[in-house]
Amino acid sequence: MVKYVTLNKYYMMVVVVTTREVRMYRLKDGFMQNLHSNIFDDPSADILIFRQTKNHRQCYVLSNKGEVKVLNVSSGVAIKTLMPQ
Repeated sequence: MVKYVTLNKYYMMVVVVTTREVRMYRLKDGFMQNLHSNIFDDPSADILIFRQTKNHRQCYVLSNKGEVKVLNVSSGVAIKTLMPQ
């Protein structure tokens, strides 16, 4: 089920976010360039909120368990992880 669809102006891609993964499609031909799945350590965690930074190079992903991850949009590498207290 699709939760969010947004445009990434820096990489010129359409970002499609579902409950478990983040997909990036190239604008010029619709090819899926990147697929980021298993973002959270807890396998039962779902993506609740997804937001990109102003420069569109990083994004914030919030799980339904309260975990927040800051990801590099192009590689999917976790830059920072914030756990609930």
